Amino acid sequence: MNRAGTTFQFDDVLVDPEAFRVSKAGRVLPLEPKAIRVLVYLAENRPRAVSKDELMTAVWEDAAVTDNALTRIVAQLRKSLGDSSREPKYIETVPTLGYRFIAEVREPDVVAANLEPQAPVSAPVSPATFLGPRGRWIAGCLLAVAATLIWLVTRSSPKPRLARTTQFTTSEGLDTDPTFSPDGGAIAYTSDRTGSFEIYVRQLGLGGREIRITSDGGQNVQPAWSPDGRNIAYTSVVRRGIFIAPALGGPPQRLTSFGATPDWSRDGSSIAFRGEGVYSMSPNDSMPSSASAIWVVPASGGEPRLVAPARRVPGRQTRPRFAPDGRIFFLSYTEQFIAEVWSCDPAVGEPARVPVNLHFIHDYQVARDGRHLFVSATSQTGEAGLWRAAIDRRESVELLHTSPAHPGRVAISLDGAHIAYTTASLRSNIWRLPLTAEGAPAGEPQPITRDVDQRNGLPVISPDGRHLAWYVHRLGAYGKVWVADLDGSSAFPLTSDPANDSVASWLPDSRSIAVAKTGGKIELWSIALADRSRRLLASVALLPGAPPLLMPRLSPDGSQVVLHARPNGVFNLWKASLGSPALLQLTFDREGAAFPAWSPDGRWIAFQLNRGEDTHVAIVTSRGGDPVEITHEPGKNWPFSWAPDSDRIVYAGFHDGCWNLYSVSRSTRVIEPLTDMHALNGFVRYPSWSPDGRLILFERTETVGNIFVADLASDAVPGS
Repeated sequence: MNRAGTTFQFDDVLVDPEAFRVSKAGRVLPLEPKAIRVLVYLAENRPRAVSKDELMTAVWEDAAVTDNALTRIVAQLRKSLGDSSREPKYIETVPTLGYRFIAEVREPDVVAANLEPQAPVSAPVSPATFLGPRGRWIAGCLLAVAATLIWLVTRSSPKPRLARTTQFTTSEGLDTDPTFSPDGGAIAYTSDRTGSFEIYVRQLGLGGREIRITSDGGQNVQPAWSPDGRNIAYTSVVRRGIFIAPALGGPPQRLTSFGATPDWSRDGSSIAFRGEGVYSMSPNDSMPSSASAIWVVPASGGEPRLVAPARRVPGRQTRPRFAPDGRIFFLSYTEQFIAEVWSCDPAVGEPARVPVNLHFIHDYQVARDGRHLFVSATSQTGEAGLWRAAIDRRESVELLHTSPAHPGRVAISLDGAHIAYTTASLRSNIWRLPLTAEGAPAGEPQPITRDVDQRNGLPVISPDGRHLAWYVHRLGAYGKVWVADLDGSSAFPLTSDPANDSVASWLPDSRSIAVAKTGGKIELWSIALADRSRRLLASVALLPGAPPLLMPRLSPDGSQVVLHARPNGVFNLWKASLGSPALLQLTFDREGAAFPAWSPDGRWIAFQLNRGEDTHVAIVTSRGGDPVEITHEPGKNWPFSWAPDSDRIVYAGFHDGCWNLYSVSRSTRVIEPLTDMHALNGFVRYPSWSPDGRLILFERTETVGNIFVADLASDAVPGS
């Protein structure tokens, strides 16, 4: 039996329990801490079968979890290790009991651990065993041609490599936003280890000294090191704006009163940033929630100014990055949630599109050669990882595969020798909050689903109060609609076809669900729970600028649908009657009105009203008219449903650096807090009030992750 905490090896897998590090063929696997603990516990207790109850007690300790959580962890382990449940090499399923570790464990092979991984070599098979003389001659020619082609390809286009990867942090919370010091000897990053995000600086290498740069509880994130190494710029979520602090610690100075994602120019004279602040640390929220442009401010202080060429690029802009030649690169998110990379001279000239052929970009850095980007992204096939992308052509090469973990922030040392990156995992589930008859909390929120590798959101409760439907989305896959009893039991997928399905609403009889599908038009289908039979409810021409994840909401009587779209560049509410293709515009706001929710009596529609960087709860009659804003506190206020009395609206609010649930009265404007959460690494969304008024279901998502550092091989950036 392996001693607890001792490094061990099986096949080409090296496990270091103390460092929470598992590598395969020399490459670190992006496993969350609990997955590593499950692997270590099984290996330590080989060859006996370990029951599920024993595993959950050992790994989750006092946390309340179900078999589903353990099953998903084991599935992640098998996928990362290249194992199979049908033909296991490492982890064998013991039916009705648990799991057994079946691989041979040995002491680490010191020589193998320090060598570059090599491709396995198979014994050659002679064609003489099955070919005649003519066949052998043809086969020999084909082999010679193939060998020549392989030699030419590998000679002209070598695949870049990460030579060595080490885990830099081992937090069970979220460590992210790495940035290298100019000399490459230290990394500044943000961590929530104290309950609030603060900025830390730690030297590279074993036993490196660490300094805490901020300690004001301001949810300080996104550090950026000045080129001279003296200062660190960062975003304060609570205090709002960009601040600068000495790199060795000291009082910070405010630079702006708004914005986020700072980056220094190479001469240290100015800082570029996006206009909108931070509202979430989730990889899903890389895109700004509202209109956001690129700004520049003198590093010594002064008035920020818009980057005029960038302003001509449509979309929500974020992540400005200075290139060595002074250009500013930035991301601009389209309404399809796709990030396009652009570059421009900050003073003059037309912006230019960078042809990066990756599907969803989370973060990037400009390489020191000025001709490549290092990108954390998800490809069009749903594979997540780190990529090297050319700036002048549609060429990208994968450096590191991180699925099922989400790729996060990425940084490059100035000498081009090292890359730091974050891998993040989501704990996204549907939670329940019990209420008193008066609508006050009657206990602590508790999860009713327990998943670790997917997004669970948009819960809607059937009119009879017996069932729940919600939206499930896995990384790289289309969203699906699931249904369960109100306590989360008896769950099953209602949709399974290869298209993105969004929950709209329940039909009044509680036997069918209206599901939205998007193609060249908006289609609303009724799907019966009993036999999954389908019936087309509405088909409406898709307005230009309609969002890819449509959330049309069916009226309580099932006769009308309301949605948001932006045919004129600004989101507004539109309504249609079932059976009619015509859309009626309900709001005409100049800044944006979106995410509508019907009142139970069908007379009112609550929605999200954009006001600059802030969003507020507003209402309008179901016939249209002048909207009325009923919340005014700065921050994000996102409504989703009403209480049965058609007076109180429940919404997710982002204030003082954290998300919570609130209710507001339509008639009195009185706001009541419903939850008391304090973590910026998590958020709550989509609260759904039950028909009897005694329960609210909502999405709660937490992000956990750590920072890794890799040496870039000499061929990672050709010509650099």
